[in-house]
Amino acid sequence: MFAKITTMRWRAQLPLALMVVLGILLSGNARIPAASAAPALRSCDPCLVVTTDRVNFRVGPGTTYPVRTVIPANTEVWAFAGVTNGYREVIYGDVTGWVHGDYLSSPDEPQWYGVAATTSRLNFRDGPGTSYNVTAVLPAYSIVEVSDEVVNGFRYVAYNGKVGWVSDAYLGHGFEATTTRRLALRAAPSSTATYLGAVPAWATVTAFNGSKNGYILVLYNGNVGWILLQYVS
Repeated sequence: MFAKITTMRWRAQLPLALMVVLGILLSGNARIPAASAAPALRSCDPCLVVTTDRVNFRVGPGTTYPVRTVIPANTEVWAFAGVTNGYREVIYGDVTGWVHGDYLSSPDEPQWYGVAATTSRLNFRDGPGTSYNVTAVLPAYSIVEVSDEVVNGFRYVAYNGKVGWVSDAYLGHGFEATTTRRLALRAAPSSTATYLGAVPAWATVTAFNGSKNGYILVLYNGNVGWILLQYVS
């Protein structure tokens, strides 16, 4: 029996006005593009669905194909958009197969709850796994919008108005923090990096997990840059 796909259900949601991908920062040059529209919640492919009853998980789209196993009722799987002979291709555990569409139902849509920063160059894929196409390569410290959907260690995210999947292990998730003094916002984690402006004392910023050279990456008033970690609490 294959393991059931699990998802992370974070219910703290941002207002739609904040559900915007905020651009990239790297190589000493901060670049914040114009705000883009919030990602479409129904643009996932595959999308999370739930089995409505016990259902055969087949090698191909029809009753003539062998049954791999039987998926229990109320099991979450990932289903692709296309339909062949009434069947939909799905991911169950880490295996791809076919299930009749009559036994699949869409649950709640993905919840978009905040932003994260990539911790290295990261492949942006059209599905949750290394076998899926790479549609872009995100530079280190790119800012992405994150959803609560995770499968096979990949998270469903939005970047520059497009949705896709990235390895969750290379995301530094955002959290709220406060500065304890006035700080220089810089384009790279160095005191000699380009000065982007000042962050006031006791300002609330979105900081990202992980630090470098004593600096931490933050988002403040729509600007992304680095500030000294020791003055962030």
